[in-house]
Amino acid sequence: MRPADKAFSFTDCTSFVVMDELGFRKALITDRRFRQAGFEMLPGVDGARSSTRGSR
Repeated sequence: MRPADKAFSFTDCTSFVVMDELGFRKALITDRRFRQAGFEMLPGVDGARSSTRGSR
């Protein structure tokens, strides 16, 4: 089901299975492994993290 050349953690795999069972294909996350597993990342991020800390 998943590519053998990818190193996914137990937590990632658990998330993938739960999301797949619930029919979720989109995730609000910046972890590229979700895209590698076939999920769509929202809001279309490319893995870059943004921070609002310290911006006033």
